[in-house]
Amino acid sequence: MRAFNSINKNLLIGLIAMVLFNPVVAQQDFKSVLDQIVSNNSQISASKKATESQIIEAKREILPENPEFEFEYLPSATDRNVKAQKMNISQSIDFPTVYLKKKNWIDAQERLLQAEQKAFEQELRLAVSDQLIRWVFLQKQANLLNQRFSEVKNLLTAYQNMFEAGEVNILKVNQVRIRHQKILQEKRNMQTVILTAKEDLKAFNGGQEITPDILDYPALSIIDPDSEWITIQSTDQRLVLNGARNSSATQHVKVQQHAYLPELKLGYGSEKTPDEHFRGVVFGMSIPLWGKANTVKQAKMEADAVKDEGFSIEQIIKSEYLKARKQAVSTQKSKEELQQLIQAISQKELLDEMLNTGSISLTDYLVELESYYELQNQFILLESELFDNLNVLNRYKY
Repeated sequence: MRAFNSINKNLLIGLIAMVLFNPVVAQQDFKSVLDQIVSNNSQISASKKATESQIIEAKREILPENPEFEFEYLPSATDRNVKAQKMNISQSIDFPTVYLKKKNWIDAQERLLQAEQKAFEQELRLAVSDQLIRWVFLQKQANLLNQRFSEVKNLLTAYQNMFEAGEVNILKVNQVRIRHQKILQEKRNMQTVILTAKEDLKAFNGGQEITPDILDYPALSIIDPDSEWITIQSTDQRLVLNGARNSSATQHVKVQQHAYLPELKLGYGSEKTPDEHFRGVVFGMSIPLWGKANTVKQAKMEADAVKDEGFSIEQIIKSEYLKARKQAVSTQKSKEELQQLIQAISQKELLDEMLNTGSISLTDYLVELESYYELQNQFILLESELFDNLNVLNRYKY
């Protein structure tokens, strides 16, 4: 086992040299990377522009119809010197109180459009956060694989040297070689998965290449949705959007209730004949007897439907928070139990010593080592699952 001991010493010296002489690169903060990606996302800027355009369009609803201008030139059919001229300029307007109700409705529409945009942005921030949590998870898995590969590589080198020295047979070398090839393939597969995750982040980052240097999950905690519900209602943009829909529907009912008031027509008219010149004001009124039939009833039914749907949406969202909390609490408990188990049976150094002294066979050593790293990988999976649930539980903070 002299060659194996030599390899361990060389590996230790190499690790110390890396720590002493390699520059330390500061990790990026999770939130700063999240903010950077969101700021580069083209969907956000497109959404904001679309919202501004829709608000401008909504505000046109309060404007009156275009003014009308008419001019008539009527020469006599029997005497070319005799002619008449008529001119009318008029403007149709709604009853004055209708404009106040329309303004309130348009203001509610503007709040609704802004709420839709903010809900979209919050949803996108959650999606980016999901991707970054997955990125951290993959980095932790990759680091564990790199550690396993480094160890099995050095183990293979040691046994090849011992084989050449006649200390072990080729079967021992092949055992390590098979394990080396297995971990090498896992490492290659992990590199492919990481490249795919990097492309997903690139898509969110406005098509710009990005390789986040983050190894830690965000600072998220297990909150109680019941005690935080008032805060959640005002910050979870899905619930804010829910309230904006109700407000808009209520204001629309009030507009339709005033739509039965007459439409007014004001203007100026002039008429010239060979003998006289007439001019004066024009006044008209359009009474909505049939054109507005059942519009109030329809608007009220739509408002009731929005209200009922909103209540259902709120219950679904609250259930989502409560379920995420239960899953987070359960996963947190499993994670802590597994962590305690790993700490209690952490015997990597003991396994190495037993292999060096011949107290354990190579086969048993590889089996025990695989079990140890399987626990480590299970811990990484549980930690990732925990932060997936915490991300949902804390989504109202994005």
